Amino acid sequence: MTNVWSGGVAFSYFSAISRGSDFGLITLSADNSTVTVKQDFTNLANEFKGVSFVNSPSQGSVSASSFGACPSTSPNLEASSNLPPTPNTGACSCIEQSLSCQFKATGDFNAVLGTLTGTVCGLLPQVGGNCNDIATNGTTGVYGSVSSCDPTVRISYAFSQYYELNGRVAASCDFAGNATVNSAASASTAAAVVSSCLPSPSAVFTASAPPGASSVATAGSSSTTASSSGTAKTGAAVPVGPTGGALAGLATVISCVLTGMIWTVL
Repeated sequence: MTNVWSGGVAFSYFSAISRGSDFGLITLSADNSTVTVKQDFTNLANEFKGVSFVNSPSQGSVSASSFGACPSTSPNLEASSNLPPTPNTGACSCIEQSLSCQFKATGDFNAVLGTLTGTVCGLLPQVGGNCNDIATNGTTGVYGSVSSCDPTVRISYAFSQYYELNGRVAASCDFAGNATVNSAASASTAAAVVSSCLPSPSAVFTASAPPGASSVATAGSSSTTASSSGTAKTGAAVPVGPTGGALAGLATVISCVLTGMIWTVL
């Protein structure tokens, strides 16, 4: 970090408390069904809209770039060339719905996820289990079969392992009220659920947009404007759909800006 700093960093979409300040861009309702946009969200959106890029020469007129080989792993670059699996929303949803012991999300659950994960991963070895399936290691390039799923799915997987290894005793699926037995789940183990929902856990592929998502014009093409049934304003409650529309929207905006920035540099 240099002594001169210009601008700021938006590092958390959800609520993120640090030293008494909340750095999140939105606030979730108590039942996690709606999003209330903060002023920082609007400020960030306005900055994104105000960015102008150099689009000349056109992308088609530029010769293909050549790139050097990636450096090998070393103490200065502890990064494996083995890519993590591409997140598969459908498969992760299947896993979450089929697990025997599910994480019970209430309020700002992000604040307890880390502690709960540490707790269950500390308990699993005592009953013959482990957290390898939800762990990742970017240095060695080893990624667990469930590691690409949402943190709530990963912890539900760990909860289910502990619950099953304890003979499915109800008290083993509680974790201070943060877990609940899934009465609709089959007798399959957590590992069997993953094998059924995610036949290729290490697959790397190009993820597709959710059904109904608007396409985004790439650099050099004619600009398009995505239509919407409403516009989020500061303080307005925005429903959160099954695909996490509010988060996906922010990701799309950031993606567009980054794409333009990369093209400008080239």
